Amino acid sequence: MWTGSNDALIRVLESMDAQTFEDVARKNAARMPAALRPKTIAAMRNFIESTTDYPARLSTSLDLIEIGEAGLDGVIKDAIAAISGSDLRNLGLHYIQPALEYLRKTDPAWVSEWVAIQIAERVLYYHEHWLPFVTTISDGLVEKFLQRLETEDFKHASCEGITAVIVAHADAKLAARIFAKVRELRHKMEAETSQRHEFEWQVMRQLATVFRCLPGDVVAAGVLSSVTGGDPLDLKVAADLLSRVARPDVDWLLIADDELKVGFRAYLKSSVDLVLQQDDFNGEEKAHLASAIAQVGKPEDMADMVTLIRADIERMRRGRAARMAGDNGPLGHGGYMSYAFWHIAAVMHLDSAGAEHVLIALLREPEYLSEAAAAMVRDCMPKTKPTLNQTFRHDLMWAAREGCVPSASDDQRRRRFADALNSGIKRLQEHDQDGKPVAGLKELATALAAIDGRSSAATVLDVIAIPGQWDHATCLSAAERLLMAGIVLPATTAFALVDSFLERTEKWMQDSDKYLLPRILALCPIVDDPAAGIAKLRDALSTRRLWGYSLREIVTALGESRSDAAVDLLYELASAPQTFNAGIN
Repeated sequence: MWTGSNDALIRVLESMDAQTFEDVARKNAARMPAALRPKTIAAMRNFIESTTDYPARLSTSLDLIEIGEAGLDGVIKDAIAAISGSDLRNLGLHYIQPALEYLRKTDPAWVSEWVAIQIAERVLYYHEHWLPFVTTISDGLVEKFLQRLETEDFKHASCEGITAVIVAHADAKLAARIFAKVRELRHKMEAETSQRHEFEWQVMRQLATVFRCLPGDVVAAGVLSSVTGGDPLDLKVAADLLSRVARPDVDWLLIADDELKVGFRAYLKSSVDLVLQQDDFNGEEKAHLASAIAQVGKPEDMADMVTLIRADIERMRRGRAARMAGDNGPLGHGGYMSYAFWHIAAVMHLDSAGAEHVLIALLREPEYLSEAAAAMVRDCMPKTKPTLNQTFRHDLMWAAREGCVPSASDDQRRRRFADALNSGIKRLQEHDQDGKPVAGLKELATALAAIDGRSSAATVLDVIAIPGQWDHATCLSAAERLLMAGIVLPATTAFALVDSFLERTEKWMQDSDKYLLPRILALCPIVDDPAAGIAKLRDALSTRRLWGYSLREIVTALGESRSDAAVDLLYELASAPQTFNAGIN
């Protein structure tokens, strides 16, 4: 075969017994001499009819197709149907995919339904690869899958495959069907408040997962055909299902049909007064409505967002007051539930540029102060690409010290944010609590360090110098942001943070503390007096031994310090036999 000596090859092949010839033919069908093609085909068909090895039957059928044989649809279908799930996954790309590509030329409906079932049952993983074979799904099959989601608990199993198949061929009717079922479950749970309803909650989560994956136009049409204006339960269900802005695991709602989008926006905006009339003790309904409006609204809808935020702030204050008065019911408990992140995310999504005045105003509200400041940072700071296994970018720090600071896209806006943050810090400092930092003060300083570290370094340093027992992570973040702005961190600031942290964790360290300690110690080599900082680091390591991976940030900081004093400590660490053992003491 390799040399192309067909005459000699034919003589050898014809001298073989039937079984040997069959084995050779099956393994080399495409290279068998043309003169022996009929005998080759007969041998391969004989093998298919006589074997119970279905993967082998499938591969042999595909080889026959490759050499021009036809009429093998039934053989391939039978083989595929008989192959176990694990074998299907193993044979996927090499045999199952070619078989399906062959079958869909003659029987696309069979292929579509078979693949849909295998995806739903999670026999075929990576549904994105297989879904193109699913061209149509019968109403009966969709109904079967929906009924499973409505009647089975997938808490400990994945319904990803079922979801993918349903979503691939969903329409407004299906969206309305899911909406109706969720509404039914909600109504049942609200009518039977004394029961836990664990199963109903799980079914709702499953159906909500499907709904949030549906195309925006399908969602809009399905909801608008289902809701009745002025119905609080309709609004609660709709807002919950549509709330996506603050969810990292789902895509935002995009509606292409302008008429649908207008109708959808009108329904949501008309529901603002309705949701304000509800008890909504934990703030969930207002947050969901804000998230929904943000996805279909216009900049002029910012007034509705502010209305919902102000109502949410009042809800929290009323709830806390009730709790202090002894209320242990929904009102009292709800006062400590914050949806500030959701509301701020909705504001930024609706109109990032126009949100400026909202964020600045919210700096005066203790319930929203931290999230508003964090949003200023996210929207103002230049974006940098993350690097592998690097918690702090020393390269950017040195570049900033040399004057190469990347500017934000809008320096004037950054300046306005900085002024607002400085004013907020001064306002909070006027409410000194016996030398303890007022809630939110260090969060404002951290945001200021990121936005205006160079000009406001003194203010930030003064704030993080205020003693605090549980705010080391916040102080560390502020210090690192100052470094990234090109500020040379005073040794006194770093040392105070190290001493305070070591004192707090002297007897016991939480897992989060074990992560925080190396990052705090890594400040020491890059302060304004590196030699003193490295001496401080050596002393700290003598009391809190770090080994192996826990030394990564510290070793990196020593190497990046550009200080001769770092060499001796690096040598000591490298010479210690325990250095490369895992663990932290």
